[in-house]
Amino acid sequence: MSDKLLSLKNKEIKSERYANHLLDIHRIIFQDIYEWAGELRNVEMTKGVTNFLPSYSLPNAFIDFDSQLRVIYKRRSSASNEWLNLLAKLSLDINFAHPFREGNGRAGREFIRQVASLFGYDLNIGRSHELYMQACIEDDIKLMGQVIEKEIRRMD
Repeated sequence: MSDKLLSLKNKEIKSERYANHLLDIHRIIFQDIYEWAGELRNVEMTKGVTNFLPSYSLPNAFIDFDSQLRVIYKRRSSASNEWLNLLAKLSLDINFAHPFREGNGRAGREFIRQVASLFGYDLNIGRSHELYMQACIEDDIKLMGQVIEKEIRRMD
């Protein structure tokens, strides 16, 4: 599977597709494992006491992701790091949506990495995986922002 992730390093998010690129990422990573790779789930998901977004709401969630991505794109060149907080929110929203039956974390992290890459940044959330998981479980935007700020680097 690491070969699949490496193949995604040079794959760009197509501006006309925005959030649907998340479906492509999931398909590329998991196509050899799940026949439904890259398809939105049609079952309800829970983990512990967390109920994820109902499956019937997923298409609307992707519309919202597109809106968030447009705002991030507009704010990326501002002097502040506001876009990093917006990226943190998008990351948490993708986690809450849990659009796939399996592989949500890996696909979501890769998607967020690629968004950061569009703006000339390398983001490796894996270095702070425990904090990332805590932010997701607690739906803590401040903590997710700290994880992203800690692990993002300007590309040379």
